[in-house]
Amino acid sequence: MMNLREGAWLFCRALTGVLSMVVSMHGFYSLWAVDLRFNTLWAVLYCAIPACSFLVFLFVRSQRMQVALQAVVALGYLGVYSMLSWRTCAALGYCESVGAVVLRIMVTRPVEAAIAVVLLTALTGWVDGEGNRTSQA
Repeated sequence: MMNLREGAWLFCRALTGVLSMVVSMHGFYSLWAVDLRFNTLWAVLYCAIPACSFLVFLFVRSQRMQVALQAVVALGYLGVYSMLSWRTCAALGYCESVGAVVLRIMVTRPVEAAIAVVLLTALTGWVDGEGNRTSQA
């Protein structure tokens, strides 16, 4: 029979998996939508960084490493997305400031999902860590 802590862990882990899959699918979907001839390196990174989210979820077993790598994915995605957005708005002449661009990008759904994956991975580790401490005592 499953107790509350195990149920919370399972729910957090399942939600993390679904969100990391959404982030990865957005990365693959972006591959068809982005023009790779303009800013090729940044465009490839824009697609490749979020595509790694589900791979980290599946194959990294260490909880701390998983949180760290998901944070790298989220921050890298935010940085590359902001860079591409800055280049576009600077070329068209409607940029306010770098901070405004980063804040505007931070509230887009794909970046919010990547940040949520980091938070849920940390929460899953916290719930799992709490269970390990009580079962060993």
